[in-house]
Amino acid sequence: MTEYDSQFPKLTDMAAHLPPLIAAAHRAQADALEIEARAKRRLADEYDAAQERGEVAGQGKPSRAEGYPATTSEIGLTHKDIHEARIIRDAEAVDPGSLQQLVSAVRTIRERPIVPPSAQ
Repeated sequence: MTEYDSQFPKLTDMAAHLPPLIAAAHRAQADALEIEARAKRRLADEYDAAQERGEVAGQGKPSRAEGYPATTSEIGLTHKDIHEARIIRDAEAVDPGSLQQLVSAVRTIRERPIVPPSAQ
């Protein structure tokens, strides 16, 4: 055994600590998915409301007249961002609770115990 080997834990010792860390990372991913879905639903609602109020341009080619509503790109979004947000919002409207079911399924899959190779 070299001096280098004695300074670092063995891989098998480290493997015992990995499952809880991986499980915590999976929980964080599921939380992030839920937060993102809620944010996109809110984005769709707010963007559509802004269009109704005339604050954001609607469909079609906007003119460049002074005082014309801002375009999607001028507020830092893409049409794809708005489209994806509306898909999520509309899916939840058609089947209330579907996003929560998806997040719950992800949590269930991610919370399965991870068995280190040495325990198999």
